[in-house]
Amino acid sequence: MKHLDEIERVFLDVLDLPPAERPARLDALCAGDSGLRARVESLLMAQENSGDFLGRTLPECLAADFTDDTVAQWQLVERIGEGGLGVVYRACAEQDGVLLTAAVKILRPGFDDAAFRRRFVQERQILASLDHPHIARLLDAGISAAGVSYMAMQFVDGRPIDRHLAESSPSLHCRIGLFTQVCEAVLYLHSRFIAHGDIKPSNVMVTAEGNVKLLDFGAARVLSSRPSEQGGELTRLLLTPHFASPEQRRGDGPSLLGDIFSLGRLLEFLTASLPANADLSAIQQRCLDDSPAHRYQSAAELLEDLRRWRERLPVRARPATVLYFASRFLRRRWPVAALTAALFASVLTGWIVSSRNAQRADLRAAQYRDLVTTLFDTRDASGQTAGDQADLLEKALERSIPALHNIRPLPEAQLALAHQRLAFIQARRGVFAPAFENIAHALAFNRRALSPSASADDRTRYLVSRFYEVLLHRHRGEAALARKLALPAMELFLRHTASLRAPLEKLSWVQSVRLLAAEQLLQLGRTAEARQWLAEAVHRSHPAFVNQRDAALISLIRDFQSHGPASEAGRYCQFALLHKVQRAQRLCAPPASSPAPKGLLHGEQLTTLLSRIQTLRETVGKEPHRFRARTRLLKAQLRYAAHLRASGQAAQESALRAQVKAEARMLQQQDPENPILARILSVGSGKARSLAPPTPLATR
Repeated sequence: MKHLDEIERVFLDVLDLPPAERPARLDALCAGDSGLRARVESLLMAQENSGDFLGRTLPECLAADFTDDTVAQWQLVERIGEGGLGVVYRACAEQDGVLLTAAVKILRPGFDDAAFRRRFVQERQILASLDHPHIARLLDAGISAAGVSYMAMQFVDGRPIDRHLAESSPSLHCRIGLFTQVCEAVLYLHSRFIAHGDIKPSNVMVTAEGNVKLLDFGAARVLSSRPSEQGGELTRLLLTPHFASPEQRRGDGPSLLGDIFSLGRLLEFLTASLPANADLSAIQQRCLDDSPAHRYQSAAELLEDLRRWRERLPVRARPATVLYFASRFLRRRWPVAALTAALFASVLTGWIVSSRNAQRADLRAAQYRDLVTTLFDTRDASGQTAGDQADLLEKALERSIPALHNIRPLPEAQLALAHQRLAFIQARRGVFAPAFENIAHALAFNRRALSPSASADDRTRYLVSRFYEVLLHRHRGEAALARKLALPAMELFLRHTASLRAPLEKLSWVQSVRLLAAEQLLQLGRTAEARQWLAEAVHRSHPAFVNQRDAALISLIRDFQSHGPASEAGRYCQFALLHKVQRAQRLCAPPASSPAPKGLLHGEQLTTLLSRIQTLRETVGKEPHRFRARTRLLKAQLRYAAHLRASGQAAQESALRAQVKAEARMLQQQDPENPILARILSVGSGKARSLAPPTPLATR
């Protein structure tokens, strides 16, 4: 953008000239600078279209008030606020014998100008498309008989969030609860390609029930692929400087990442009067980074960190140090961390010693089952446990399972749970043979629990075992087998009652099984069912399902590109662009006019790959037993080796390939039949031409 002083100088020089003489003068002043000339001509056109608005002072415009007491069917009761371009009145209307109350917004008297009217109408159009519990709804809109444009919105009987804080002094958790509701509203807007553009305390109302309503869409924008439509001088007039992002203050207009910055300012405001909280401060600073690329890239990511904060998990806005992760684990599970070793020694030994006494044995067994249930929570199906804790749990489980077998009556539910947990810890370390043995034990115990009179808990445990089996094959890289097992497991799941499915639907790993099943449906030609499942995953807004959303998005784009309609592929490509799903964006990129050498990466692709390699190296350095992270690192390094070969760096390529294969051979000693390692070792050996890319739905 040209310097504003230069633009202003040229604009003022030609402003008083007759229109016919301006082009010649602009030729002389701009000296062939097309960008400067375009900016000045835009200002001249805006000046001509402004009517007499620019001839009035701002105080004159603001002092003017609406003189009528009705607008269309609405009787204006009192002026209750001002928002952007409009004045807001509490109003009422009788409809079918019912008295309705609304907040009626009209264009501010004195601003009745074509440009402002267009913005006012756009705000109406945006509101008409929204339906969310934390966004005020549009009830009515139009033009009155007197020619006044108006919109009637849901009347929010509440108070602005700044007044709510001053009068109620809510706790920190209550404040974050209100902030979370705002974030959910913003996530809904962003999913519909809408940027709010003016998130601030006065635009957030809190009802008596503690519900948030986001107001005032005067600065909002439906995002366009044409940058020129996003900014503008009018947009700069409407923003609130302290809450606007740096790029919005520069005139770039509303954006999704600009809203993230404004949310950071709102979080700063909500917590300013309370003692500092390190995790919340890190979340806030992540939102407020001057560089949009370093902020949260979506409201979903921000909501995920807020969830992690509420559950005392490590937030992703802070560096992932061992000390930080350990402190969060101890805060969540300090009794378990302190007593695990003692409990396993004392309770197990005590139970064996006292097993001759039936009454005491029953009591000990019940206590022991409760201990196992506490220690090995079924919600963690991913096996993502820190290295030292994984060592402890694996050894404890291996000692506990034989003792559980000796309890009478046999605690099949607890045995299945222990076998499942042990299976995933073993798979995480690349010890797949015993892992599959343990999952087979879990399936057998849970299958015996099924009968015509089986409880909902019995059926849920059996389904969980089926899902675990699918995920184990996926972890090992056996995508085809995982997909084959996933479909009958998911069909069985869907045959059960909604109440049984509800708690499992909230788990991200269950959604991973659903996506594997969807891919199997595609291979079987059951396209309509598969597309429905994939579309549901794409439009699911919960932040815990972002990985599944991205995988489903890639599969949908590929399927529509291959089998049509092309318009659907284009629509999902726009979604990928909005949410910055890079792998999906690469599918949507037009083919280059002259194909690059095979394997060569450019720009963002190369940067992303190198960043992934570095992240995986750090993960493996901290937790060397994470088998899957090590195989992923090998595949990423092989991809980089292909780039080195394509760019003519043969020596570096050869050295990297040798390093990768040496590491793969060492890992193969743990799991000789591992298909991922077999493919890595076959690259360049004549058995395979290249390492096949992973199936999107088989990765997470």
